[in-house]
Amino acid sequence: MSLKILCSQLQHTRQNLARLEEEMDTLLERDPGMKGIQGVREFGPKTRAVLRAELGDVERFSWL
Repeated sequence: MSLKILCSQLQHTRQNLARLEEEMDTLLERDPGMKGIQGVREFGPKTRAVLRAELGDVERFSWL
């Protein structure tokens, strides 16, 4: 019975993570500050999200 409960919890957690990733992708697509970061193909969506959160206003790095 314990294994069944754990498996159910794992399935529920995976579903929640999938929904969170979809929401994160949607938010990042709408964020105008992500344009420069999205150009780096080596960065995955989670890395881009962390960089955006850590850098804040990315316009301050613009040298134009």
